[in-house]
Amino acid sequence: MQAYTSKVQEINNVIEELFQVNSKEDCEEICKKLDNIYLTKDGKVDESFRHEYSSISGKIRELNSVEVKGEKVFQLDSLIYSIDNVYEYALAKNKPYIKNLFKLRDHISLEAGRILLVQQIQWEINNNKESVKEQLQYTQSLAESFDDQVRREKQLLDSLRTAADENNSQIEKSKETLDELQQTSDAMVDKIEGVQKDSITILGIFASIVFSFTAGMIFTSSVLENIDKASPYRLIGTVLLIGMVITNLVTLLLAYIDRIRMVKNTKITFPKSIKIMNGLYAIAFVADFVVWLIIEKMHWVC
Repeated sequence: MQAYTSKVQEINNVIEELFQVNSKEDCEEICKKLDNIYLTKDGKVDESFRHEYSSISGKIRELNSVEVKGEKVFQLDSLIYSIDNVYEYALAKNKPYIKNLFKLRDHISLEAGRILLVQQIQWEINNNKESVKEQLQYTQSLAESFDDQVRREKQLLDSLRTAADENNSQIEKSKETLDELQQTSDAMVDKIEGVQKDSITILGIFASIVFSFTAGMIFTSSVLENIDKASPYRLIGTVLLIGMVITNLVTLLLAYIDRIRMVKNTKITFPKSIKIMNGLYAIAFVADFVVWLIIEKMHWVC
């Protein structure tokens, strides 16, 4: 068991020396060490010896991890190249343990290839990290640009809303001003209509007064001129009749003017005082007529 362990350790030493194989002499030196491992004392192949893949893999990983100033001391490419050269040399020398060496070569190539593949994957991952990082930074810059754009759009929208509110306020104020102007216009129209009505009323009253005064003056002049030609009863009856006519005409004129001023579809009615005056005119006229009949009858009798 101790001898087996010793051979396993010697295999690990051979693997470490393979990194430094540069010539046929180096290959021969390696083959001498392999003779001690694979052959017995009588020169036959030791069939009891088997490679430990775990030990080979561990040694290769150990050597691959050695670095000086960030650079690897043992290059796996040179290890694969060296084991191939040693295998070709042993095959040329017709070594009896060529099958064992083939298995060792196969173990070393597989493990070295696996480590190289892992390193390649790690290298690609690291590069992808940088690419992903750049992509993330680019995406972040786009997001920040989008946020700035959204912020500007929001500010523009707020300004538009403020302008719309101000416009609505101005529109409301304009509506209020328009309503006030409309009310003022209506009031002015009412005042103008009122002035027109008052003017018509004043002119009507003035015309009525002038008409009444003129009619009265004409009537008075006529009575005074003919006072000695007519009988007193006829004169009184004529005065009463003409006075009633003038009074009613003036009353009708004033009532018509009042109707125009009030702008109402109302009937023209005589005031109570005028009705009483008309009654008095009628009574006086009838009394005058009765007195005239009595006197005339007395004249006939005499």
